Parts: sequence; C-alpha cells; structure tokens
Amino acid sequence: MASDLGKNKRRARNTYVNKPSRKRFVLKKPSFAIFGSPRRFLSTFLVSCFCIALFLGICLGTLKVYGLITTSSFFETKHVSVMGNARLTRESVLKLAGLRLGENALSMNIAQAERRLIENPWIVGASVKRILPDRFILKVEERVPFFWVRREKKLYYAGEQGDVIAPVEGANFISLPMLDIAKGSGDWAQSLAACLYEIQHGGLPAAFASIGAIRVRPGQVLEFDVADRDLRLTISSTDWQKNLKKIRQTLQDLARRKEIGNVREIRSADDKVWVIMNGVP
Repeated sequence: MASDLGKNKRRARNTYVNKPSRKRFVLKKPSFAIFGSPRRFLSTFLVSCFCIALFLGICLGTLKVYGLITTSSFFETKHVSVMGNARLTRESVLKLAGLRLGENALSMNIAQAERRLIENPWIVGASVKRILPDRFILKVEERVPFFWVRREKKLYYAGEQGDVIAPVEGANFISLPMLDIAKGSGDWAQSLAACLYEIQHGGLPAAFASIGAIRVRPGQVLEFDVADRDLRLTISSTDWQKNLKKIRQTLQDLARRKEIGNVREIRSADDKVWVIMNGVP
C-alpha cells in the first residue's frame, strides 16, 4: 500500500498540467491570388476605371453630337414629294404623316409616320423615304370607291367588293351608283365590277352609261337603274358580256325607232331579250 501511495504521490508531483493558452489573432495579408500580385491588381483596377470613364465619355459625346445634329439648320426639311394621292390632298397627307417643312429631318420617326398614314381609311399602303440632308418622299396607295352603300341610315363609300371605306361627306364629294345587295346573292363581286366597268367605258350607248343604282339579286341577277331615266336594265351575270351586248343592240334599235321613252325595263338572260313597256304590269 505504502509503495503504491508513494508512487501515486510521485506521479502526482511530477504530473505536468497544460494551462489554457490564449489565442492570437493575426491579421492576414490580402490575397492577390486572382491577379497574381498587388501591382497587377492595381493595374487591372486602373484599366477598368479607364474603360468605364471612356465608355461614359463616348455616351455623353454621342448624345452631345446627336443633340447638335437634330438642332442644326443643315438638316431642316425643305423638300417633300407626295405621290399616289388622288382624293387626299398633299396637305392632308403631310398632316397625317406628321411631317412639316422646317422640322429637322433626323427627328422624323419613319415607322410611326407610315403607321399613321395606313390608319386612314382611304389609304391601303404607304411608304416614307428620307433623303438626307433635307428631303422626304411620301408614297400612298389609296382605296378606289366604286359604290355608295347604306349602313344604318348613313351613306358610305364602298370598294368593288362592297366593303365600306368611309362616310360620304362634302369634302371631295364624288357621285357613285348606290349598291343594294340582297341576301343569298352568291358570288357577284367579280361579275359586277367587270360589268359596271364595261358599261361606263363603251359597253352601252353614252346616253345610258350613267348608272344611278345597282341591285344584286339571288340567282346572279344584276339590276342597273339608268340615271335621269325611268329605265332599268336587268342582266344575268352568267355570260354577262353576251347579255350586255344584246342590251346595247336593243337600246340602239329602240332609239332609232324613237320608242326608248316608252320602255320601262330591258332584260337579257339565256341568249334572250325582253322589253317591258310602260303601262305593262
């Protein structure tokens, strides 16, 4: 026991006890592993600053130059050519495009001008060309009115397919045949447009070529009221050229016999002609 205690005491006396050590905080030097060295980092930083300054300078310079150009009298609009307009006046086309003489040519938005022109119901296509320093060329393609049509008690100009263009107004007024299309008339547009053109360009004697009203009836029947006369011409659109020729011959024959004033209606269909006199039911 004694020897064991002695050993324990010696062991306790010679035992070394580790004391807690204080941690030291060492300030690490910045790492330049990406750039390689502080000198390389500094040069990269300076180059980046220079590039940014150069970019900003170019932007500011560009804006300055643009401002000078768009206010320079050298680019003032002095010459404008307008082409393709028939119903619309030159002044109205310029107003629609938003183009005025004296304005800077570079400040004109071409796409916007073309879009504003096409929004007009009379214009089908438009192009605006800028020729620096001071010229523009405006080309428009207008719709061609063939008829008047009635929509909700109001008159409109209409194209050859009967499509509504614009209201009939006092400005640029033009007298056209009134078109009345019955339901179930089928495919009439191509025959009617061609037949009307032929009537107005020699298909009938001149005294009967002025048409006041047109009716499209089922069964491909076209009715024309001669303006200033109580006379109706009825033509089958099937082989309308032959039917129109027979009506022309009949009108000439009646005029020679001085009987045209007593005629109320002439019909031509199936290679036959019917003449209906006034007073006949």
